Amino acid sequence: MKKTMLLLGIFTMMLAVTSCNKKDNTISYETKSINIYRSKDKVDKTIDLRFYEEYPNVPYVGIKEYFKEFYKKDLNLEKKNDFNIFSIENKEYIKIDSTNSILGIKDTFSLGHHPDFKENTKKSMIVSVNKSISGETYKLIDLSKYDILTYNTSVETYVPLGLLNNLYGGIEWYNIAYNGKDIYVFDFSGDLNLDPKEPNHDEEYFAESYYSTFQNKKEREKDVAKYNYNQLCFTFDNLRGYTNQLVFGDNNLVTLGLDTLLGSYYPGIKRLLLSENEADYEKGYLMLLYGMSDGGHTGFVSKNPPTISYVYELQKDNEFKKLADAMLSIDEVKVSKRQTLMQSRAKALGDAYGDRSFYYTYNNEYKTAIIGFDRFIIDRDLWDEYYKGNKDKLSLLEDDFDIKDTYAFVRKSLYKAKSDGASNVILDVSFNGGGSNDALASVIGLFNGGKTSILQNNTIDSSRLKNEYSIDINLDGKFDDQDINEAKSFNFKVSVLTSKLSFSCGNLLPALMKELGYKIIGERSGGGSCVVVREETAEGFIYSRSGYLCLCNLAGDNIDSGVPLDYSLVNQVEGKLDYSKFYDIKTISEYLNN
Repeated sequence: MKKTMLLLGIFTMMLAVTSCNKKDNTISYETKSINIYRSKDKVDKTIDLRFYEEYPNVPYVGIKEYFKEFYKKDLNLEKKNDFNIFSIENKEYIKIDSTNSILGIKDTFSLGHHPDFKENTKKSMIVSVNKSISGETYKLIDLSKYDILTYNTSVETYVPLGLLNNLYGGIEWYNIAYNGKDIYVFDFSGDLNLDPKEPNHDEEYFAESYYSTFQNKKEREKDVAKYNYNQLCFTFDNLRGYTNQLVFGDNNLVTLGLDTLLGSYYPGIKRLLLSENEADYEKGYLMLLYGMSDGGHTGFVSKNPPTISYVYELQKDNEFKKLADAMLSIDEVKVSKRQTLMQSRAKALGDAYGDRSFYYTYNNEYKTAIIGFDRFIIDRDLWDEYYKGNKDKLSLLEDDFDIKDTYAFVRKSLYKAKSDGASNVILDVSFNGGGSNDALASVIGLFNGGKTSILQNNTIDSSRLKNEYSIDINLDGKFDDQDINEAKSFNFKVSVLTSKLSFSCGNLLPALMKELGYKIIGERSGGGSCVVVREETAEGFIYSRSGYLCLCNLAGDNIDSGVPLDYSLVNQVEGKLDYSKFYDIKTISEYLNN
């Protein structure tokens, strides 16, 4: 890989700066010109970052400069009392009192909106998405609790680069990541590549180039180790959504905070996270993410993530045995349930359906069609080609053996059910682990006149984000009464089949369908209400976790514990769960018909 030398700036002094826990108004910092990579092996430009004496190896960036460079937004700065207040068109978003260590944030999703969404011209079956935000209030956070320093001047506020990244970039999967040497701008969303020829979300490039500075690293800088731990505590204390499935225990985290939780119950993990030995730290980092596991959202982002064999090794360590046992138990339960459900489905529908990710089957005796899909995926490139006139591209979207788009598959299957003469339709999401909100909204539109509303609670500022989708049902490129009428033609008795493996969007689909009056059958879904974010630690390790935007039903209720059933297909036989009727068309059809 091409090596790029870090350009060192000139050591400077700054006057008239106020800082948390500082009596002297003269604060020393070093300015360094840092390379920015937006594509492989090519320096896009440089940005000046500051390195203050408290944390000499932790990069700081001006808030106005950060948003101008990475989000193409010009923030206004106004000073009121001790606060520097940042706004756009008189709407406030951030305020910082560096003297008293207070950070105020609100409407983080709007301010951190990825700049290239506005430039994305790809057309799809989603005709429009109207967004609205209501109820936002400032969340005030005492930064001194985390020993996070900020520096106000009359024209700017300087904060740690990693802090802004986690506040605004992670929710968009738009990461301005610093690896201790350079900045890499990663767009993990997949639809918004800054360089289409060399997409910078490519895992090969990400692992080999970005992580190259970590190879053969033995020791960590003392200030980075300290700040990294503080930022992790800040992030997991303040930027998480409502979950009910943490291995560490959700109530423990909420009531104690991460630092006290680790100190009280897992002091070994805290010790490793603060270690200046790289190998020890990485072990603690893995254990932290294992403990923060919440059903499927929190985990590792790397070319070679740790395997379950690593947990078996941890079982041998008395200090971590309890946590390793918990992780293995969760994994074993999921594997066992998946095998049981696959066997049940294969027995009921035929061997070919046991492990199919997408399938359609019809039973003429009971006039019942089953449409199964395990992922919510959308292929914007193929839709764009379709709407440009390349109509045969839609056949690629609908190929039963290589499904590229969930909406196209479900739509095609509904027309097949009509032609087959079906009275009942079962949407099988019993293996569905989630995916794209846009794909989910489009599927819901097929059963609700082409309209879908998705609500998200923002746990940072108590606001509610509402996305109202209009879906092209008849594929003429627009939304009108014809789409409403087309959706009404799918006149079936519809139920949604769920299991504990129905997670994230696989959990939201039954929640929204239930509110539309459709029946939920099978086993209570597995939850997972939070939007997944991609963030990085202060020294550059990228991870995923449950973020602060929480999917909810139309009443605004948290759905992380799953969606209540209308009809259970699981029986208790001699103390064990019996799934023999789970995919039984006769049993389900009789329930729907009655």
